[in-house]
Amino acid sequence: MVESNQAGESQLLGVSPGQKRQHLGWLSPWFANLGIAQRIGYGYVCAISLAVAGTVVGLVYGEYYQSQAETQLLVANQQKHLLYTLSNLSLSLRSHPQRLLATAEGTVWFQYETNEFSLRLSQTEKVLAELREFINNHPEFVSTDLTEYQDVLDGYAGTFKAYQQFIQSLWEQIDPIYGATSESAAQQQIINAVLAPEALQFDTQFERLSEDLIRILQAADAEQQQAEAGLLQADALRLKIITASIGVSVVIAILLALSTSQAIARPIKTVTDIAQRVTQESNFDLQAPITTENEVGILTKSLNQLISRVKQLLEEQAARTVELEQATASAEAANYA
Repeated sequence: MVESNQAGESQLLGVSPGQKRQHLGWLSPWFANLGIAQRIGYGYVCAISLAVAGTVVGLVYGEYYQSQAETQLLVANQQKHLLYTLSNLSLSLRSHPQRLLATAEGTVWFQYETNEFSLRLSQTEKVLAELREFINNHPEFVSTDLTEYQDVLDGYAGTFKAYQQFIQSLWEQIDPIYGATSESAAQQQIINAVLAPEALQFDTQFERLSEDLIRILQAADAEQQQAEAGLLQADALRLKIITASIGVSVVIAILLALSTSQAIARPIKTVTDIAQRVTQESNFDLQAPITTENEVGILTKSLNQLISRVKQLLEEQAARTVELEQATASAEAANYA
């Protein structure tokens, strides 16, 4: 009787018990048996957890892309710095004979310029080694063809080595320490050395290498600008990912909260509708479907028991009324007789 009443009531409400259970089926099986306070608590926890998780995921992905862009920019700046350092050191070494013209009269200044030349030459060798290491460690960030890049570095290394021998030979010719030449004679020797075919050949080699280096520097500048643009794009992408992640998390949290609230309110509304229909229609055959075992389920069971008890009392009252009427009719008949 109760099962038929439940089925009839569900059909009257337009929702079958199976559909109600299926509606909650996307939640965990234990969710239907949770208490109201537990449902609310778990709903808040899930909503907040989703919002936090979505924000964290957005931050992680955003930081990942930004880190890649920052790495690319850092590597591009490192390459550009090394190339410009090599260019400046090359110009400084090439101008060494011209600076010697002002030091031929003094031993101290001569020694200072020779020491500066040796220091810059050592720095140049260090920069060349760092550029080679850069090529080996970051071939994907090299701004031009690797073979051309390596050829330019090898060209600089070989030219600087030969140029060092040329300068040392010049030092031996004009060294004021020995006092073998006068100031004007030393200056003339420097001028003759600078205008010699060997010096002109060095100038030609340095000019050719400088042109190659300028092309590499231009490519490095373009790569740096691209890296800076990539960093700006990464910042914008990071902001978009975080915003979208927060938005999606909030939407999911809202949907979860609405679903949780409906899962709590639907059984209560069903019980309320049954109670109103019973009082309005005086139909004590109605029974509310029991879909949970929590407070709402207990309330539903109590309401069904109350309806059944009232029905039973009404049936007993009706039976007593019939018996009373029959007894009254019999008494009246006996009096007339």
